[in-house]
Amino acid sequence: MHQPLKKLILTLSLPFLAAPMATLRAQSLVPSSAPEFVYNGVYPFETATSTTNYSLPNIPTGFGDIDLYLSDGGSPIARQFVYQFSHPGDPSAIVYQGSFLYMDVVDMQVGAVWNSYTNNMNLLVAYAWGHDHYLDIYDLTSSTTNPVVLKSSTQLSHNTADYGRIRMDCHKQYGVAIVWENKGIGLQTMMGNGGAWGPIVTLTGTELATGPDVAFSHSGNDLNVHYAYYDPKLSAIVESAAHWTSLMTGPASATLSLEDINVIGGAPKSRIILDCPDHHPQENWAYTYSDGSNIFVRLREYNTLPAPVTVSVNSGVLGNASTLPQHQVFSPALYYGAGTVDGRSGQITVGWYATDLSGFNGYIALEMTEDGTTLLSKPDYLALPDAYTPQVYPYYSYPYQADILAIKPGIAFSRNSEHANFLYTTYYDANAQTAQGRFHHAFHKWNDVAFKGQAPVTLHPECGNHLKAHSSETGINTYPNPFRDKITTNLFLKEDGQLLQSLTDITGRQLWQYQTIGKKGSCQISTDNLAQLAPGTYMLTTSLNGQRIGTQKVTKQ
Repeated sequence: MHQPLKKLILTLSLPFLAAPMATLRAQSLVPSSAPEFVYNGVYPFETATSTTNYSLPNIPTGFGDIDLYLSDGGSPIARQFVYQFSHPGDPSAIVYQGSFLYMDVVDMQVGAVWNSYTNNMNLLVAYAWGHDHYLDIYDLTSSTTNPVVLKSSTQLSHNTADYGRIRMDCHKQYGVAIVWENKGIGLQTMMGNGGAWGPIVTLTGTELATGPDVAFSHSGNDLNVHYAYYDPKLSAIVESAAHWTSLMTGPASATLSLEDINVIGGAPKSRIILDCPDHHPQENWAYTYSDGSNIFVRLREYNTLPAPVTVSVNSGVLGNASTLPQHQVFSPALYYGAGTVDGRSGQITVGWYATDLSGFNGYIALEMTEDGTTLLSKPDYLALPDAYTPQVYPYYSYPYQADILAIKPGIAFSRNSEHANFLYTTYYDANAQTAQGRFHHAFHKWNDVAFKGQAPVTLHPECGNHLKAHSSETGINTYPNPFRDKITTNLFLKEDGQLLQSLTDITGRQLWQYQTIGKKGSCQISTDNLAQLAPGTYMLTTSLNGQRIGTQKVTKQ
């Protein structure tokens, strides 16, 4: 398995780089007044394929409160999990930067959750390594010299037949949803709740599904999880949903509630990127994909539209000039915000890599209303800062190849709308002559002249109170699961008392027991003498003062 590596970079001068000189044929590019800088992480890279990111404001650390920016980037040969701290509200005022190196990792996702049992922030990295999938959990510590420390690594899938995509979304520092493509079995998913993790659930009817994505929505009392994936049997992209709580505590398999079947013929020539407004009066959703010429957005807007619609955002239907047919387009990204712009509730931002295979090669974007009818950003397109090269991006493959290694340019928007100041954006470019890759970090200000996005709406009361209520309850978080020779359990106890933990097989036969005095608050139990236990499924039961407080299913590898 990989060996995370790290060096420290304490300061960095962050230049505000000039707007691009290149222009689209017959279209106008509006300079995006976004602070931007290039940071490739600690380890230099040349090739680049894709990126994801996540951001949170006002996070307590040993440096004081900071804005947290997480990202990943690289190639299947070497990727980096990059973390950056800045002064609140000022992404140019870097407090700390660093990265961890992952070798031979095909896919990666980053996120963060507040751990109610340990009372600290956990940084999450989900990825595909070989044919299997993993979740690494890092602690954000109070140290000013070693602030990010690997806590655990859990294998989510085993001996899958081939590479399958993995994606993750987080909600308001407590909810986590992960989905991955387990070849030969179907899509599998796992939920997290403030540091606790639910079981792995197989989604029925998804045996042939490929390229999934996942996103949270919250329109009422229930927190919901949306999925989008391509079904080759239907030649369609399918969008479905489920209640987060039912998946968090659910059985080994679950059936999603079907919401849309979008028949597109063959598989899309890009990855599917799905997002929902975190808090909104309706269960709206949108995803983007490409056929190589069009950037499509499929959306469901319950306020005014009777059914889902598909919009080609670069075709001119929004009143912007078309980029067809002279431009090839790749790697679209999408952000669904829930602020109010010009009296409209909600906005959808889309960005992608465009090339005319000659002098125009770079990233453009636009912002539209949530019904897909009107541009919100200035026409025709937003020009991402310092995002252009004179030649075609050297790792771009033309004509398009379906192989995962040929998906070269990468752009991502942070899907978390909690940040009150900026929309965090990451993207790659490279100089064709030097083959030196650059990893850009840009911060699009809400309510900018060109970028019309607005700060997020007020949280639902249950979100604001969720962590407080959760941390006052008795909670259990056991990892790694599956395990090899050691199990560690974090608990939050309501009172002092006699703490008993036992491991039994499926017949109820007790195989291991541990007894100690537990103190009110956070505590931890660890055992490292389980190497001789036969591989299989077991039940881990925890009791306090004779009363059972939790039973978890654990798997020995």
